[in-house]
Amino acid sequence: MPYFLTLGRSADLTLTPYLSPETRTLEMNYRQAFRRGGVIFEGALSQDEILPDDLRYYVFGQGLFALPRGFRLGFGIETVSDKAYLLDYGYSGN
Repeated sequence: MPYFLTLGRSADLTLTPYLSPETRTLEMNYRQAFRRGGVIFEGALSQDEILPDDLRYYVFGQGLFALPRGFRLGFGIETVSDKAYLLDYGYSGN
């Protein structure tokens, strides 16, 4: 069951926990709007039976801003704890 948290007038965070005998996972989605753009970050953190001694995770983020004189600034980040994590948890389509 997701938990939606309002973090002011222009930001929010959704947390979705998942618990099973094989894994404990927390998914997150953070959004924030600014006057000239916005950012979005999504990810998950897991402790599971596949790699029991490691925390597994992924974080994807992107932002886009309109700057003066018609310029635009954008960024994107992607990081993952291990190559198999996205496939193991079905995040490969992200």
